[in-house]
Amino acid sequence: MKEEENNGDGPVGEQITWSTQAYKISYIRPCFTDKSKKMAEARFSESVADSKEMCELLMNSRQFDNVTYSEKLGIARIEWMGKTITIFNTGEITVRSAESIEDVKSTIDKIYGILSRLMVKKEPEKKDRKYKPGEVEM
Repeated sequence: MKEEENNGDGPVGEQITWSTQAYKISYIRPCFTDKSKKMAEARFSESVADSKEMCELLMNSRQFDNVTYSEKLGIARIEWMGKTITIFNTGEITVRSAESIEDVKSTIDKIYGILSRLMVKKEPEKKDRKYKPGEVEM
């Protein structure tokens, strides 16, 4: 982990890259409301197929204190064990008020475990694909 200097261009915090097959944590920094806690930004390797189903699945799991959602925005917000977790149907997730990096990881693992059956692989855009000899596009 590396502590960044504040030059006025962006947030100060610990820049990390932690990846699993399920997600990648790209940034952890002190929480805005309590500097002794951690805030993290991450992205699931897959997106959620349906935001309404995502929220219903989270609510029906009965594992969280409070689940609210906006179907129109594709966002779920969870209050759990003192943390606030925001999940976007695009696969982005933020965790606020975590105790440590390990707390962030275990929280994201738990959310992914519940949502994994709704995940869909992201299709690569054609412009990002490299041409392979002998390959024919249809």
